[in-house]
Amino acid sequence: MDARACVLTLQSTFGDRLGPWGLEAIADVRLSPAMHDLYMEDFPRAFADPELRRRLVVIGPNDYFYKWRGDELAFFEDTPLAPMLELVEPRYAAGAVLEGKVSGLPLGGGNHQLLFINRSLTEVVPESFDELMAEAWRLRNDNVLLWPFVYPTNACYFTLPLLYGLGAPLWSDPERPDVGITRKALRALLEMHRALMYDDIMLPVKWEQYHAVAELQTRRAAFCFGGDWDIRSHQQALGDDLVIAPIPALTRPCRSTASCSYLYVSAELDPACLGSVRQVAELLLSEPVQLSMARDLYRNPARVGMAEQMASVAPAGPEDPNLRQSREVFESAVFLPPYRILSHIYHVLADLFEPGVMVRYQLAELLDRAMEKMQDVDSPITIRP
Repeated sequence: MDARACVLTLQSTFGDRLGPWGLEAIADVRLSPAMHDLYMEDFPRAFADPELRRRLVVIGPNDYFYKWRGDELAFFEDTPLAPMLELVEPRYAAGAVLEGKVSGLPLGGGNHQLLFINRSLTEVVPESFDELMAEAWRLRNDNVLLWPFVYPTNACYFTLPLLYGLGAPLWSDPERPDVGITRKALRALLEMHRALMYDDIMLPVKWEQYHAVAELQTRRAAFCFGGDWDIRSHQQALGDDLVIAPIPALTRPCRSTASCSYLYVSAELDPACLGSVRQVAELLLSEPVQLSMARDLYRNPARVGMAEQMASVAPAGPEDPNLRQSREVFESAVFLPPYRILSHIYHVLADLFEPGVMVRYQLAELLDRAMEKMQDVDSPITIRP
């Protein structure tokens, strides 16, 4: 008798859809409540179990590549399931290419940054960061809101579109494919945030994602940076008052970054589990489930030929502006490459945004040390003098 695969993923990856889709009928499912739990605790704990790692399937963004570059996960294209890659959009699969091979099967696109707007507090949909700031100051000066504009300042992932808007290529320049963040763009970003956080007291210091989400959903903020994973709960909280827009432009458009939820298989997968794994992949790439990912979870279908159907399966019908806007941002986003160095860069950036760092030390020295650390994954993370 064939063995059942064990699927490990985030609670938020599929929300409450697992039952209706029938995934639990063909595989054992283990859900992690938060990304930290999945990456740093649940996956290594599962892989340490000899019996479990022979059944293990992991579903998540390509961050896995940053933290697990040993022999834990197989190259998907080297497995008997490789023909399934023909079912998915090549652009989506390209986000999982490592050492010239596709390492994960893309299931749904997303993880891109968006601007959320509460229409009950403002009618402005800013195209530029100057327009965003002008409206934020109006709301502040009119004593309407204490924090008109919020975002998770403790999650440096949300600064990536801003870095792009300030000139950083973010691995999108074919002439410089290995260049992500430049010193000039990082300096401009730090100067901007130093003014917003410490001089003007316009942007909160070191907020987690749940802080920013709560401010928007309780109508205490008019603008909020977030991700497509927030759309569903924002829609439930704000209804028709929710507006989605791209991150406002700086010196050039602020392209968001994107990834997919990929299906990875254990390098020690028992051949007896291949049937169950194939069933899991076929189910999640089936037309009904792909459409449900769009309709219920605001994810972009990875199956070939289905992305263009997103607008026709929206909750409010074919004209749902939020689903359409999110899709448009995703389609123009930079797909982050599966480089281990990216995870390291996140830590370096986070250290720069620690409370007081930007005002306590000379910016030039901080920048020199940060750029040096970003190039060396073996060095200590701390960049403070």
